[in-house]
Amino acid sequence: MHYSVNIDQRGRADGGLQMFSTLVQSVSYVAIAFLSHFGLTQLGFMLAAMVMVAAVFMMVRLNGRMKLSAVLA
Repeated sequence: MHYSVNIDQRGRADGGLQMFSTLVQSVSYVAIAFLSHFGLTQLGFMLAAMVMVAAVFMMVRLNGRMKLSAVLA
């Protein structure tokens, strides 16, 4: 949870992906802990899994756009 991103990387895609993954991981931990308080731990893990699947679909979609724009350029 205490991962730091070098200031030189923050403008690059790598830095953005690392900050996104760190943010999602931290929010998932908090959501799972919050839901565990109410006895809904499995719901927290399902929520984290859905966020990961959504992120994969978005990255695949963005990757497809990048390939298309590279071909057109």
